[in-house]
Amino acid sequence: VKQRIPEWVWMDADDVARRSLKALRRGAVIYVPGLIYKLIVLAARLGLLDLFLAIFGGQVRKMRLGK
Repeated sequence: VKQRIPEWVWMDADDVARRSLKALRRGAVIYVPGLIYKLIVLAARLGLLDLFLAIFGGQVRKMRLGK
């Protein structure tokens, strides 16, 4: 599955852990690290996820649809 997702989508695990722990110390219950993931969450909340994936991640969309 990992080969089907573009490299630019992935974040470094240490970076995700560091950012998440920092957010936890600030009292955040939910934290979304990284700009790309924040945009994905926003697109999903606005009902624009398919459009976002069509523009920024054709490979991600194919994987999501099982192709």
